[in-house]
Amino acid sequence: MVNIHKLVLGTWKIRYKFHFIAGILLIAFVIPALYLTGDSRIFLEQQTTPNDSIPHCDLFSGKWVYDNISYPLYKEKQCFLVEDAFACEKYGRKDLKYQKWRWQPHDCDLPRFNATALLEKLREKKLVFVGDSLNRNQFGSMLCLIEQSIPPSSSKSLIWKGNSVIFNITHYNATIEFYWSPFLVESNCDDVADHRVQTRIIRVKAIEKHARQWTDADILVFDSFMWWLMPKITLLWGSFGSPDAIYKEVGTRYRRFEIALNTWADWTEFHINRNRTKLFFMSLSPFHSVADWGMDMGRNCYNETEPIFGEGYWGSGTDPGMMKAVESVIHKLKTRGLKIEYLNITHLSGYRKDAHPSVYRRYFVPSTEEQLANPESRSDCVHWCLPGVPDVWNVEQMTSTHILVLGPWKMKYNFPSIDGILLIAFVIADLTGNRGNRLFLEQHRKTTGRKDLHYQKRRWQPHDCDLPRFNATTLMGKLRGKKLVFVGDSLNRNQFGSMLCLIEPSIPPSSSKSLIWKGNSITFNATVPLVIRWVSFGSSDAIYKEVGMRSRLYEMALNTWSDWLEIHINRTRTKLLFMSLSPIHAAGEDWGMERGQNCYNETEPILNEGHWRSSTDRGMMQTVESVIQELGMRGLKVQ
Repeated sequence: MVNIHKLVLGTWKIRYKFHFIAGILLIAFVIPALYLTGDSRIFLEQQTTPNDSIPHCDLFSGKWVYDNISYPLYKEKQCFLVEDAFACEKYGRKDLKYQKWRWQPHDCDLPRFNATALLEKLREKKLVFVGDSLNRNQFGSMLCLIEQSIPPSSSKSLIWKGNSVIFNITHYNATIEFYWSPFLVESNCDDVADHRVQTRIIRVKAIEKHARQWTDADILVFDSFMWWLMPKITLLWGSFGSPDAIYKEVGTRYRRFEIALNTWADWTEFHINRNRTKLFFMSLSPFHSVADWGMDMGRNCYNETEPIFGEGYWGSGTDPGMMKAVESVIHKLKTRGLKIEYLNITHLSGYRKDAHPSVYRRYFVPSTEEQLANPESRSDCVHWCLPGVPDVWNVEQMTSTHILVLGPWKMKYNFPSIDGILLIAFVIADLTGNRGNRLFLEQHRKTTGRKDLHYQKRRWQPHDCDLPRFNATTLMGKLRGKKLVFVGDSLNRNQFGSMLCLIEPSIPPSSSKSLIWKGNSITFNATVPLVIRWVSFGSSDAIYKEVGMRSRLYEMALNTWSDWLEIHINRTRTKLLFMSLSPIHAAGEDWGMERGQNCYNETEPILNEGHWRSSTDRGMMQTVESVIQELGMRGLKVQ
């Protein structure tokens, strides 16, 4: 119709066939744009020296000190719960110095771990580790730390249940649990016994299947990094096996990770009991698969017996970008009133090239003699021997825990429904066509009885320019072979109706045309196909939460929408537009009428240019602007 940089449309010919004036005014702007804890003692021994500095001490800045007197905190052979994957001594490792290094913060001392005090604090409570095998590594450390302090008279059990490994301690009525969820959200890697798949597929907007298993915990410890490091991962919108599922292979590591983190964050924000549940997120656990600490090319953690002592060391087994993504999401949650302790164990763990199992473990099957002869190709330089580094994680986690208070809450909201495109008008090029059952919009064909027609004859006049007149024939030519879609609510349907009325008289008589209803769409097929669609919701696994925070709910939905667009929209082909809030006029006192009056019998516009109605929610408008600005920063323009 016009160049995107110009507002030249030619001759307009406006015929008002219906009273969709609001829609017509909106179209006038769309068309040019279209082209254009108790206490501070916590689970640790009291020391004779004051420990007031601990809450203000950076526990993660320090060095490793060899301590063969007080370390290890337990003996591997005395921990019957240690898994074979982490039992390095059992599987042949002879040098045991890796067990005797103690983390020493620069500005304070870590009190010695007191398992009895921890067990008492866990009485009647549930501690859950949620994540991948590194979180299971930490879970195993926790069991070994407390096992010897459980009274002999207390029964205890370790059971598998679905994705969970559950350790029950009858004497304390306490539960320590590991829940397998390597991406936090749902994926095709969720089967504990069979998760080594060729292509990783992630439902980045689905977390409820997992979350319902751990939301009621008193302490939650999350981790998710290692499984995201594949060069390409397929993201899934929809359900596994669904004919409507949409798959997209995405190589941008940070964005796919961030999308999943936002799904996790939205869930925790609305479902976690803030008065009861303590939340932790573990930072990236570094691996030492490449000897970038001064060894020969091809070497790794195998045969390493000392930590790295250079305090500034950052190895290739870390990813600061992914760490920043987590920190950003946690910061946003904090601004919304949900506190999560971020335990930055990356730097301190990065020094410990000596503490991995390498070949000294049983993972599915023991290492063969041939594999032992070529350790560089078989070494596990990702997980950690026990006793070892995860013990320090647990001690620091408990040192960071100042308060554990309990109390219930209850809400209701259908969270899983936020899994589609909401509240948008956008344009898609290249028509494929739709067919379905014919529907005539009878409301368009009836006379409503309004006699005063001044409302039809108002023209919008910008202060600094003139709007060119609408030319339906030119528009039809521009839309030839293309598809224009209005997506949203009844106000967008209002605008859709306006568009049909604007172009209908210019459709050649020789052209066939039809109006069809198909699912949530009304499709008008003529020389130009036009569609309006309302996205449908519903799931048999739906979880309901009633939430009154309008702006946050709106923001969550917009983020889902923006994530979809960013990954799926063809940026060289598709033009995107978002309509701002359409105001209502239900309160006459806004424009000087008596209370209780509304738009009924109003025949003139409000002429005061500074007028803002009470129905206009500037906060929601700012939310849209913010999301659109973020999309622009990621290279996707939405007008």
